[in-house]
Amino acid sequence: MAVKRSTVFSGCDTDGKRYRTQHAMWSAELMAEGGVQKRSELEWYRKAKDYWKTQEATVDGMLGGHGNLSNLDIETSTSFLKSLPDMDFCGAALDVGAGIGRVSKNLLLPLFRCVDMLEADANYLKQSETYVADERLEKRICCPMEDFMPEKGRYSVIWIQWCIIYLTDGDFGKFVRACAEAVAPGGYVCIKDNVCSKGFVVDKSDSSVTRSESYLKGLLDDAGVTIVKSISQKGFPKELFPVKMYALRLTSDDAVDSECIVIYRVPSSISAKHTRFAISQAVWSPGALQPRKLACFHARYAAPFRKQFGLP
Repeated sequence: MAVKRSTVFSGCDTDGKRYRTQHAMWSAELMAEGGVQKRSELEWYRKAKDYWKTQEATVDGMLGGHGNLSNLDIETSTSFLKSLPDMDFCGAALDVGAGIGRVSKNLLLPLFRCVDMLEADANYLKQSETYVADERLEKRICCPMEDFMPEKGRYSVIWIQWCIIYLTDGDFGKFVRACAEAVAPGGYVCIKDNVCSKGFVVDKSDSSVTRSESYLKGLLDDAGVTIVKSISQKGFPKELFPVKMYALRLTSDDAVDSECIVIYRVPSSISAKHTRFAISQAVWSPGALQPRKLACFHARYAAPFRKQFGLP
């Protein structure tokens, strides 16, 4: 899943190299000319993880030396969450890219019944045991975003702050879509992150890509999610990237009652890979899932299968 090939964004990296399109940039980062693999996505993510291992497990370290902005950041995020219609503050929240738990402690725990943390760095999670000494912090999950599948129906909000820039376009779409499908009815996926004025900027020091709003919106549209509300963070230094907040839900065509059942006749062209995917989503299938046989799905989970084969 990636931005539509017809949507082109030019950009640059911090070494001064310019790219005519985002496709050229990703080819340079992940592939060599002629399609011969140069760097896998694992290498892209490894560089980011290595960078964060050098940062102090403090609020200042989590904010890249701008710890003085934490209170303003939390105040704005709190107002944003409180402004979202029908937010269930009696539910659970997931803090993605949680670090030592700055957002969990100061934003999510004061608002929600309980909180889980998702963080790829085990040392940060260990430090969080001291920094966030609250029994309502129920789970500390050590897993990178690109490998994580959220528990369906558990969260009123999934909060993703200053970490979506580390995902490739493909993993961005998959992760946001999985989060939007997993939140409880009426829930939200919220992204708070840097944006640039146009195109994109790749930071070579940590394998991150700051995208423009147009680039971000194209990825979100391709992922089948809709922006319910967005606001800009005010009061940050002008030399920093602008920061935007987005509240997201599944696009209405995909936001089907999870109790509804859809029956499909499996296409004859289905592959073993597609079969494994479909079985993971199917709620009932007579016998094994086989070409030209019938399979039943929860409607909201059938959307990727439907789109893969052009089914109605």
